[in-house]
Amino acid sequence: MLMVFTLVFSFVLPDTFYANATSIVVVDFSSPVVTDIEGNVLIQAAKDQQIVLSTTVFNNLLDHSQPYVAIMEVRDETGITEHIAWSSGILQANANQTIGVSFVPPAEGRYTVRVFAISDLEQPQILSAVRESEIRVGSEKLLQKAYVFDSYPLPTAKTLTDYTKTEAAKIQSKVCGEDVFDISSLDDTDPNLVRWLPQELTFSYLEPKDTVFRQGCSINEYAIQYKHFIMQNQYENSAIRKNLPVPVSDTNQLFRSITSEQQALEYVAYFSVSQNEKGIRFIIPSEQQFESATTGCQIEKNPSSRDITVTEKADDYVVEINIFDRSTGGIYHQDWRVPKDQAYNAYPISAFKIGQCSIVN
Repeated sequence: MLMVFTLVFSFVLPDTFYANATSIVVVDFSSPVVTDIEGNVLIQAAKDQQIVLSTTVFNNLLDHSQPYVAIMEVRDETGITEHIAWSSGILQANANQTIGVSFVPPAEGRYTVRVFAISDLEQPQILSAVRESEIRVGSEKLLQKAYVFDSYPLPTAKTLTDYTKTEAAKIQSKVCGEDVFDISSLDDTDPNLVRWLPQELTFSYLEPKDTVFRQGCSINEYAIQYKHFIMQNQYENSAIRKNLPVPVSDTNQLFRSITSEQQALEYVAYFSVSQNEKGIRFIIPSEQQFESATTGCQIEKNPSSRDITVTEKADDYVVEINIFDRSTGGIYHQDWRVPKDQAYNAYPISAFKIGQCSIVN
């Protein structure tokens, strides 16, 4: 671990510190990790007990080394900088280094640790984006647990074959918007028609508030694109009340909360990858399948895990996955954060390319 220089005092680090530096993003950081002095990753640190904040810095340049100064800053809930440390070094081409900083939280509460890199302290150029992690501090420390999966859950889809082509087209008009495949162009005896009928979803672990349905809206060269909806009893006109499709614009309308690693993984695997990527990208679920999928490919950077890893933190789950892009042959590592309190949309907190395959299937 590199030599780190530390200042401990309270002040506001001015925005001009960043504004006065020009930006050339050539290095990446992993999200800062909080551990105790024995190396155990923490969900919660204890007041007045020493912790270690660590991160790994990656050189994105493949052909030459890069001098850098890594700056790690800890802010309290009011935005006051409680602690700042920096470490200078030289990253060899396509290499990485781990940096660790000691910190003793002075009070209970929530802190934000921020890390970024500049070229030097005299005429700084910003070399990276800012990475952040939250530190929760209480009366005692709580250890973090990580679960490794070699497969991932997805909901099962039951096609509602009692719906007609006309009824499916009406649902499309309610939930799909303008980009719609014309179901009426299919003959009633066409075997592909069943693919465009509405489907009822049954989730493996997620617990929706209402029954969730999906409707095929359009198609690309990889997969059908779906929109989700629920059925609500309402007036179709002033005289007739019946179950009608209601589009779901945001998936946080569907679930009350995320309460387990399995639910977090299913949420990311289905809504963030399978649905958002429209069949272009798929998850590589295990180390064995990673080795098989990347045979003959150039691996430029080793991911933190070749399995699927889900880590419980204080207020959320972090889902680490490796993804293959069928359109470009690229292999990527992604970290997704899924809040616990409500099933708001998961969002990426880290993503970088780890390899390239020359043959795209």
